[in-house]
Amino acid sequence: MPELIIVSPNFPPVNTPDHQRVRQSLPWWHNLGWTVHVLAVDPAQLDAPQDPFLLELLPPEIEVERVCGLGLAWSRIPGFGSSGYRALKSIFRALVRVIGARNYTKEIVVYFSTTQFPVHVLIPTLKKKFPGITVVMDYQDPWVNDYYAEHPEITPPGGRLKYRLSSMLDAFFEPRVLRHIDGMTTVSPDYRRVLCQRYPWFSATPWLELPFGGASGDFERISKLEVEQTLFQPGDGNLHWVYVGRAGPYMETAVRSILRAIFRASAADEKLQKVRLHFIGTDYAPPGREKKSIQHIAQQEGMGERCVEYPARVPYSVALKCLMDADAIVMPGSNDSGYSASKLYPCILARRPLLAVFHNNSTVHRVIDETNAGTSIAFDSNNDVDSISQQIQQAWLEPGLWSITPDTDWESFEKYTDRAMTKRLSEFLDAVRTGRNPGCNR
Repeated sequence: MPELIIVSPNFPPVNTPDHQRVRQSLPWWHNLGWTVHVLAVDPAQLDAPQDPFLLELLPPEIEVERVCGLGLAWSRIPGFGSSGYRALKSIFRALVRVIGARNYTKEIVVYFSTTQFPVHVLIPTLKKKFPGITVVMDYQDPWVNDYYAEHPEITPPGGRLKYRLSSMLDAFFEPRVLRHIDGMTTVSPDYRRVLCQRYPWFSATPWLELPFGGASGDFERISKLEVEQTLFQPGDGNLHWVYVGRAGPYMETAVRSILRAIFRASAADEKLQKVRLHFIGTDYAPPGREKKSIQHIAQQEGMGERCVEYPARVPYSVALKCLMDADAIVMPGSNDSGYSASKLYPCILARRPLLAVFHNNSTVHRVIDETNAGTSIAFDSNNDVDSISQQIQQAWLEPGLWSITPDTDWESFEKYTDRAMTKRLSEFLDAVRTGRNPGCNR
């Protein structure tokens, strides 16, 4: 039986988005013929919110090993803010011990699934020490990111100096790591396209486009545990429309278009005057350091009193409950064409009226069209806010789709579930491990 070693520094009960693929896949690996060992960092050493509910979702048979690195006190030293650097040595030692204890190295696949990019620098050394293993990288976000260079009007996280220094390190390490991986999964085809443009030799590396799956079991668990949320009161006479997830300047076009459309449509429809918009968990900064990025836009669009932004990251269980309690769900997208928005699947599973406003190259449009799960509005750099807001009015507000639960095609949605995504990942990893053509995304 092949063995899968998953490197996921952020792991439940830590409440971060980059472990969701791993966490959602765990219930399915055994039936697919794999044994799984997860390597994670001790949550006490991570400067991130925690949600005990996430532990409730883990299957008991999965072996999770927690490693310790340099403590949080070291994070105040420049260069050690990332747990990827602080736990680097500990993760490598654990990998060596776990792999070394098994003689059948050709049966082992090591899957790095994290946005803690410094951890990936272990790959060349690991491959040199154990040449028989298979190493696959999960490219969830761009490691070397050109977005802020292409959008100089937007200040990158941490400031321009820190970002510039970090980018230099990223540009140094990325090609050295990519040359040693045996395969790659990406949430967006744009990420691989950019990598092939940057490194032509990379086009020979097997890859699989694999969005995060939708986990219906999460919603079933929420209902059984009777989770509550206190951010808004369903049934109070208002229409509560909800967005849950990170936001920022890169979403301004979509956010402003949604708000302007609602403001204008409210003048002709008294029902829409009851709309209250809730933007929840818009900043991933540690507790106490969150900043609002939506509220000032709402003020400018005349929606300040009808819009509330909660920048602090809420527990995953609360986020799902907010989606379930919403009268409608809105999803503003990034002006980055490669943005895939894995948060789409929980929004569909919440079974509420859904509006998605995304760049026209986003895979969100394809998924919504295939599943009939809501209304999607496409835009690009040629569209201004007025034209996008008019599309929203004509396609979603004026026909009253905001009050109608979509007749979702759940049979079509099956291929986007966590079970289906894990099966695709299993087939890909096994093909790469055995040297067969993966038959995926050539």
